[in-house]
Amino acid sequence: MRKEKIIINKIITLILIIIIPLKIVSANNDLDNKKIIDVVPSHYLYIDTDKKGTLRNKEYKSFVKLMYNFAKSKNHPFPEAVAVQAGYESRYGASELARNANNTFGVKVYKDINGNPLRKSYRIKTKEEKRDGTEYYIYDDFRYYKNLEENWKGYIRVINRLHYVNNGVLKASTNRDYITALKKGGYATEDSYIDHILSNIDKFKKEGLFS
Repeated sequence: MRKEKIIINKIITLILIIIIPLKIVSANNDLDNKKIIDVVPSHYLYIDTDKKGTLRNKEYKSFVKLMYNFAKSKNHPFPEAVAVQAGYESRYGASELARNANNTFGVKVYKDINGNPLRKSYRIKTKEEKRDGTEYYIYDDFRYYKNLEENWKGYIRVINRLHYVNNGVLKASTNRDYITALKKGGYATEDSYIDHILSNIDKFKKEGLFS
């Protein structure tokens, strides 16, 4: 009997994994074939001299609004969280990965047993964080996408992986639940990830970007 219950639960989980992303990615819109450089043109960018010459987007609010509307058009239940997450992961469309690989969610590529990327990828230097809060940098391979639609589908495939499902991503009822499930599943290594995303959701909501 116990074995039968386990099998049934696995079947239900697999059904959810198949159904949920199909529902989320069903809608199409005018942004699907756009690239990041189309929606965040170079004249939006500036060099932040206080942050070691980091490239930033002076029109970051328009990026948040755009990603919010994009996620909403795809019927994602938490478009606010998605918009802020995309902004955080891509420096609001100003990061090298976003501009050269149309990857706004920091999605990494699967590799074979020899460490070779299994799909088209883009290699960059990225910051990681140990459990004790120590920051360090590594070079890693991330997914290359040709446009926003590929970027979106790649993100949806990631959040429907079993380790995120097991941590409650499909059962989330609030932005906090959603981001917490992703963090627990290993989406980010930074301790402050959840607080950062949630505080910016509140900030942008007060500024009227999510209406």
